[in-house]
Amino acid sequence: MKTRQLTDVQLVAEGVTRRERGRFQFEACCVTSLYRYSLMAEDLRVGYWKLLVRCMAPKTETALPAFEECAGIMYETVRFDFARHWAADDDTRKRRMLDAIHRGARRASAHFHVPLAPFERARTAVLARKFRNTFITQQKWDRRRKRVARVECEHGLRAFRAWLAVYEGETCVQRELAFQTKPSERLFVPKLGPLRWTGDGTRRVELFSRRGERVAHLDVRNRVAT
Repeated sequence: MKTRQLTDVQLVAEGVTRRERGRFQFEACCVTSLYRYSLMAEDLRVGYWKLLVRCMAPKTETALPAFEECAGIMYETVRFDFARHWAADDDTRKRRMLDAIHRGARRASAHFHVPLAPFERARTAVLARKFRNTFITQQKWDRRRKRVARVECEHGLRAFRAWLAVYEGETCVQRELAFQTKPSERLFVPKLGPLRWTGDGTRRVELFSRRGERVAHLDVRNRVAT
């Protein structure tokens, strides 16, 4: 079997309405992305590149579908009580989704003979961060190297938000919301293109999409004294 790095983890809902499936998919993104980033740091080299965990609503039958493998993807299925999930608060929902991912990972470890320890460490890393999925995608110094602009992101349960921020040393002197979308990578990743200082290179910061369209800008109110 070809050795490749396991780089993706996905959580999907089955046995629910289309609307619930879409809602679950959006909410799961903030947890699966944290888990995935931690797992990628493990550089786990196995015969698969993705683990897909199917969360199945309770049924009358007791047996879960057999595990599957296709095109380098490990498919696992776990039981999931969606009624309790929707009734829970946000923090509890995140924990329930992490638990589902990890139950799928344990099953995959047994079925596909993949080491379990990297999955355990990924779970521990997510818990250590208290599910807080914040990161900086890029930063850019102004022409005089007095200030640095950053794109600061927060991937939440209900929304993804990105801010344009300008710093002098460690001090944030200006910060404005650049955009907000539903928490789906298909929606926000295309917006996270190049970050540029425009004009004279000290007065305006602009964020462009990956297609070259301007997404947002920030006009710096006070210029640094030379």
